[in-house]
Amino acid sequence: MTEEEYEKYSPYCPICEACGEEGCCSAMSCQQHPDGAYCQSYLRDLRMAYMMEKRFYEKIYDNLPEDLKKEYDEIWDREYNLIYKPYMKTKVYSAFPGVGKTTYFKSTDRNVLDSDSSKFDKKNFPANYIEHIERNIQDPKVDKILVSSHKDVRDALVKKGIPFVLVYPDRSLKDEYIKRYKGRGNNDAFVELLEKNWDVWMDEMDAMNPQEGQTLYKVKLGPGQYLTDVID
Repeated sequence: MTEEEYEKYSPYCPICEACGEEGCCSAMSCQQHPDGAYCQSYLRDLRMAYMMEKRFYEKIYDNLPEDLKKEYDEIWDREYNLIYKPYMKTKVYSAFPGVGKTTYFKSTDRNVLDSDSSKFDKKNFPANYIEHIERNIQDPKVDKILVSSHKDVRDALVKKGIPFVLVYPDRSLKDEYIKRYKGRGNNDAFVELLEKNWDVWMDEMDAMNPQEGQTLYKVKLGPGQYLTDVID
């Protein structure tokens, strides 16, 4: 380094004024440079934090006592909401089978993800599915995500504090929906499953309420209505 370069040199970030070389300031204060630059010491901190969280979930989390696991989950959810909620622009729709997710996906000019839960590894479900949703709601290019209405998915969305709209049919429309399933080519096992569990699943969705501090939006479809009739 020349004497002139030394005179001009400063280890402090011109954006957040943190010491990016020594790491003496918290990475939490970093505002990043407009071109996306990130202090090298903070990159190391980020890698370390990521790897430790991964190891924690792989080796420790499942062995925690239930009270500590619950406390950790509550802290995680609170911090997640503080950091990510302000940036959530993408709307999530949890839609019952047969309401027309695929039709809307194919007909809209919006950037929509039709997230088919059947394509996700069942061994890690719904955690892998929720991770997919969390990742995409932060993408400013994604307008909407259409997701499953399975109870474990809905419960996980509520637990994570992810706002969503639950779209499902009126209980009286069972026959209409059975015809929809048959008309679109669903196999007998699928149709029988819906016939058998229809009232149970309607009860669950009717009774579903938001957690304290959250808002849950429900849209109940009438005869002949589809997702395209109620989604903006």
